[in-house]
Formats: sequence, C-alpha cells, structure tokens
Amino acid sequence: MVDTDDVLDESWLCSTDHLYTVDESLHDDSENEAVCGLEHSPSGSIGVPKYEFVGPVNSSGVALSATEIDLSNDLIDDIVLNKGEPSTVDKFNRFNIRDITYDDVSDLLFEDYEAAGKFYNYYAHVRGFSTRKSKMYRHRTSDFVYRREWECSKAGVNPKKRRNPVEVAEKKRPVDIKETKRRNHMLRRGYRQTRCSCTAKFVVKWCLRRKKYFVWEFVTLHNHDLCRPNEVHFLRSHRKVEDHDLAQVQSLNEVQVPISRAYEFLSYQAGGYNNMRFMLKDLYNKLGRKNITDNAEGDAQTAVRSLRARSARETEFFFEHTVDTEGRLKNMFWRDHQSLLDYTAYGDVLIIDSTYKTNRYRQPLVLFVGCNNHRATTVFGFALVGDEKEETYDWVFNMFLVSMKYKKPMSVITDGDEAIKSVLERLMPEARHRLCAWHIGRNIGQNLNNVEAIKCFSKFIYASLTVPEWEAQWREAVEMHQMENNEWVTALYKKRTRWAESFFRGSFYGGMCSTQRCEGMNCQFKKRLDPSTTVSAVYGRLEWKQRRIRDRAQLDNFKVRNSTPVFDTHMRKLEVEACKTFSHDIFIMIKSQINFGDRFVVHQRFPFPNADAIVFYVGQYDKVERRWSVDYCGNKGNPQWSCSCKMYESDGIPCAHLFCVFKYELIIEFPTCLINKRWTREVGETTILPSCVQVENTLLATSARYASLLIEAGKACSRYAESPEGFNAAMIELEKLNKCSMKYNPTVNEDHAALYESDSVVGDPLKCRTKGMPSKTEQKRSVITCSNCEGLGHNTRSCKKPRLVPDVCGSGNVVGRQTPALDNSRDWEPCIPRFSPAIQ
Repeated sequence: MVDTDDVLDESWLCSTDHLYTVDESLHDDSENEAVCGLEHSPSGSIGVPKYEFVGPVNSSGVALSATEIDLSNDLIDDIVLNKGEPSTVDKFNRFNIRDITYDDVSDLLFEDYEAAGKFYNYYAHVRGFSTRKSKMYRHRTSDFVYRREWECSKAGVNPKKRRNPVEVAEKKRPVDIKETKRRNHMLRRGYRQTRCSCTAKFVVKWCLRRKKYFVWEFVTLHNHDLCRPNEVHFLRSHRKVEDHDLAQVQSLNEVQVPISRAYEFLSYQAGGYNNMRFMLKDLYNKLGRKNITDNAEGDAQTAVRSLRARSARETEFFFEHTVDTEGRLKNMFWRDHQSLLDYTAYGDVLIIDSTYKTNRYRQPLVLFVGCNNHRATTVFGFALVGDEKEETYDWVFNMFLVSMKYKKPMSVITDGDEAIKSVLERLMPEARHRLCAWHIGRNIGQNLNNVEAIKCFSKFIYASLTVPEWEAQWREAVEMHQMENNEWVTALYKKRTRWAESFFRGSFYGGMCSTQRCEGMNCQFKKRLDPSTTVSAVYGRLEWKQRRIRDRAQLDNFKVRNSTPVFDTHMRKLEVEACKTFSHDIFIMIKSQINFGDRFVVHQRFPFPNADAIVFYVGQYDKVERRWSVDYCGNKGNPQWSCSCKMYESDGIPCAHLFCVFKYELIIEFPTCLINKRWTREVGETTILPSCVQVENTLLATSARYASLLIEAGKACSRYAESPEGFNAAMIELEKLNKCSMKYNPTVNEDHAALYESDSVVGDPLKCRTKGMPSKTEQKRSVITCSNCEGLGHNTRSCKKPRLVPDVCGSGNVVGRQTPALDNSRDWEPCIPRFSPAIQ
C-alpha cells in the first residue's frame, strides 16, 4: 500500500549539484520486498534480511553509541554509522554536510523514518532548498512502514487546474476554448508555478536484522538554483512555530500586544528576521489551528466545559447555563469566590447594566457591579443572555441570588429597562429601585427643544430639596415653560419617585446615582472584547480584566496600611480618629465636610432633659433662610445623632451640619453611631481570599510558571552569552535539559475528563436580536442612485447618458460629455480659462 503526503507548493531559488545513487536495478518502485531485506515466510510474517550491518567502534574496538557521534543537534541519537573504522567517525565529525555524497550517507542507520526525515531536512537547510514528503510503503499485513521517500519541493509538475492555459492549448487533443478561459480564471492573481520536475530525493528502507532504516537512494542533483543563505528562512520545510514561541506570543497577546508586534519582538530577540524559524503568516496559521483544536467541540461547549471544570476545582465558584429547544446555548451566569466575598461586604448597593458588541453572537453582557470601601468599582458577577425579555432577566436574577446565598441588596440602580423593573419588583420588593440619573438627563436634552427648559428641568435630578419644595418648584417650572400638555414631561413626572434625588433622601446609595460605574467597566472590558470574540474567549478576558481591578483594590489597602495623610483641619482630634477608622478615600470626604462646616452656625439649642435629647437648629452663614435640624438622643449610653439633610442615611458619611454641632458642643471623639462599617478599613480584610484557595491546572497558572522559568533561564543565558566557550557549554546543558523535560509533557486530567464525558454537547448560540436593532424590513439594502441622471440601479461611472460638466471657460453653458468612450477622431484641446485685462 502506498500513501502520499500532500505538501503545499514552494517557489524558491536554488544551484546545481551531482547525482549519487545505488545500483540502477534497485531504482524501480515495483521491486520485490526482498530487495529491502524483507522476505515472506509461508505464514505471511516478515522473513530473514539479506543485509547485515556493523556499528562503528572506537580505538579499543568497542562499538560506539549514537550519542558519541557529533553530527547535528538531535539527529545523532537516531543515526548509527556502519563501517567500523575510526577514520569514518573522524570523517563525520569534520565533514562538510553541504558536499556529502551517497558514499557518505550509505553507512547511516536511523532508529525510525522520522529521524531520517530530520536528517534530510537538515541537509536541505544547509544546501538551500525545501523538502516534501513523498511516498510511503507499508507492509500488506502488519501495516509496517518499510520504505519512506522524501523529495525536493520542486519535484513533479503543478496540478492541471493550475497550469498555464497556453501549455494546455499546446496538447494534441482538442481544446475547448471555454474550458481554457475557465481555467484561466481559476488562477489567482499573482500565482507562480513552483514545480519544475526536480529529481532530488532521499529514500530509506528497513533492515530487519539491525532493526533500523538505512539509506537506499540519495539523489543530490537539482535542475534549479538553490537559495542564498539569507533566504533559507523563507523555505517552507524549515519553518516551524515551536510551542515555546507560541506560548510567548499568547502571553503577549493577553496583555493587548498585537500578533504582528509580538512577532517583531521575537525577531528582536533572535537578532533579526533572518534568524527567525518561521514567518508571520506561519504564526497566524499556528494560532488559527490551535484555536480550532481548542474549540473542536464547539465554542459554547468549550466555554461550558471550562467553567464547569473550574466549578469542580473551586467549591465557591458558581456557574449555571440554559439551552434552547435545539440544544444551543442561551443564557449563562458565573461568579467566583472573590465576588462572593465582595458582595457579602459591599452588596448593599447593586448596579445592573448590559452592554453590546462583546461577542460574535451579539449576546448582551450583563454586569453586576458595586462599590468597595475605597469607593472603587468591584464586580459581583457576569451573565451572557440570549435576549432581553422578562423571563430571561428573571432567570439571571434568580441565579444571582442563588449564587449570593439569597442576600438581597438594599438599593438597585438600572438604566430604566421595563423588563428589569418588573423582575426587581417581584424578586427584590424591599430594595429601592432607582433609574440612572445620567440617562434621565440625556433624555431631557433629547426631548426638549428649549435650552432654558433643559437647564431648568435638569436641576430637578440632583436638587437637594424636600419633597414639598420639589413639588412646588416643578409646578412653577411647568407653568413657566408651558409644558402642561407635553406628554413626555407628564410621563417623566409620573416616574419622579424613581429618579429625583429628593425622593431618595434617607435611602442608602453610597453616593451613587447612575450606572456610570458599569459604563466604566464596559469601557475597560471592550478593550479586550469585540464583535468577533468567541464565548470561550469572553470568559478568559473578563477574568483577566477582573484581576486587574482587584489588584488596584489591594493597592488601596496597601496604601491605607502604609501611609498617613496630612492633618490640616481645625478639628484635629476628630480628623485623626476618622483617619484611623475609615479608608483613605472616605477620610478625604469626611475632611471636606469638616472644612465645609465652617459655613454653618448653630442658631438655637433646645434641650429636653426628661427625654435626654437635644435639638439644634443650624443655618448657613450667607443663607439665613435655610435651616437644618440636628437631633441628639442619649439613649442610655448609646448616643444617637441625626440630621434633617439625611446625608449620613444616604451616603454613610456625617454631614457638615453635624460637625458644626460637634464644634459647638466641643465633642472630640468620633461618635460610633456615625461609623458605617462598609467604609471602614477592617471591612477590606474580610474580602481577602484564604491562602489555601489556589487555582490549579489553569492557563493562568501555566503562563505564570512559564514566565518564572523564562526569567530564571534569561539570567543564566545572559551570562553564558558573554563568551563563545560559555555559549557552547550552555548549548550542551540546554540540550540535556530539553531531553529531560520531555517526561513532563502535559497530560489530560482523567478525573475531569471522565466527569464530563457523558455531558450533552451544548451547541453554539444563534445571533440574537438586541434592543435598538432595525427590523428585517428596515435592513433592506438601499437602492443606488446615479448622481448624473438620477436613475436607480447604477452610479455615475456606469451611467450611459452623457455626463453634464460645467463650462469653466465662462460661457455659462453646460457641456455634455460621453463617459463610456471618447471619440479619438476628434481633436481635443484643453480648456484654458480666460481672464479679463483688468485681472491680468
């Protein structure tokens, strides 16, 4: 049986050499199997060989091993010399492989035919040509390869469908003109023929006695020029992307370095493009094949299996998904252990928003975001949904509550989606639902035409007024701008309890009133996500960005423990105590309230001795008409302070009115009732993962180990490269280390493979239709209109009517010009503008 390996064409420049071969009677491919030392016994097994080979010996007569012969890199372990004279060994240690003949290689033995292929490819690299696998002969019964052939990449002729039509026309058989034109169109632009019937080849056969392959035929004659030394790296058989190169490129790509820039970095490390072992297109092809291999089961199935494997490794990792009636992925939700700890500490306020154009299936990405004790954004979970219907959000929010052990937030901020509103009212009825203030302001600008009206109504979003004051001023604004009959203003007023600041006084939102934190996260995530990203890649890239966000939170904790701010307020003791209690960002806000307290004065003080309570009336120095009441209640050793502005209840920070009263009453200790634990330093310690929690067998851990080994190896290589002796010693040690590392090849985790072997395959999702997308009727392609004749279905270039061109000569007439063809029989003269004598 004969197998032929198809190898792509080559087009390289290469010089002529001589032909060395064995006896001509052995050249026919149809020779008997006995020629290569194989004979059949009556039972059909392989018989006794005809040839006997003797290995090389040293000066003491002891046979030399393959490792004692220095030929080239890793080929020596598979090559054994025949003739036993010491001179033969010395000859191979000093010979020039560029000039070897058949007599030089006829004594070589190979452990397997792959080693023979490496040897011939190395020889081709030195000579300057590319090789290609040719025929393979197997035994009829045992399927054993007893003969293997390699040839020059320019051997043979180009396939018929790619031949030059002129050559086809020169054949004696009748030629169909239409067929010739069809084949002519099949040739791509810039196609070059690469094969020229080169006869160079290399053949090995199996010897049964020695259990090795020997050289049967070696033809060194080429009918074309060989490549120059600086062009060898373009030859296809000498181009290969190694695993370590691929790992380095993938590591650079994970930090947003493009593939082309990563290739330039590798070429810089190699000392130039001539020293590279592959081209840029080889790197792209290798990455493409790896992506196909990684997603062999399908994009969605790969993502589901990866998330399930992590869920099996980490007990606190949560992942769930749903499929449609056809078994395609529809929805998926996941969060890790760190998100659970963050939500436990900072889950009182939840911001929900969705973003688009993050994957190739157009599935919206839903983010669950909050705020930590440093007022920095933290992510609680992710979800990819197939649509934005109410039942979909119902499943997503149910999974979120299940993953967070049914802890519900106190307040929720969304962008106004009615489906989300309905689900929140059903699943989280106790939570205060607030619409994004930024979206309300944008809608006011889009629906009102008067600039003054836009400014007036925009103030109602953030106005710090009581509810009666807000209602009175709203009526005045509506009457002033004559908006009584405006339907949009009326609808906005009906939703006032969901967006106006005055209606949320006393409800804790931590100083947040919009979904801009989600928008900021979307901006960061979209640096790594685009409409071509696969679902499996979405998970990995979001995980990497999330680690960056958490690293910034750790940096904030580090700064709090290892630095002290400057104290410069007039209430130093309260300031120092606040610095020891709160995080740095919250301390800055408290400090600003202390300074702002200088604008207020205490007008009246009304004590209630029987109730152990005091009421203070505080007014602003420059606005006497505005007053606030500060209440104090002793409450049997547990004093309570409150202000009518409700800033502490809304933001968790004492207001300037309270600090004005503290100064009036000479209070030097920070009241414990005004310390919100979610802003303190200690709450940050509860969000640190236990040291025993480690991620095993992940791509991230593999990349980290690879980077550590690369750093240590780089330190040694930098010292070895200082001298030629060090370089040679390093190459020997690295070769030993490379062979030793083969036993650490990665293996498949059999436990996890068996765990998910019986899982049903999840199909890739269909492209979903999101809000705002045009309907199918609106997606019809617009009809092309000609600007010359205003006709439909063509443009100016293909218009058959004369093109109307203005006369630049000043006659004021319009000249018609026929665009398809010009009349060459007519004398065309350039039109020269005429100027008046005054202008001249």
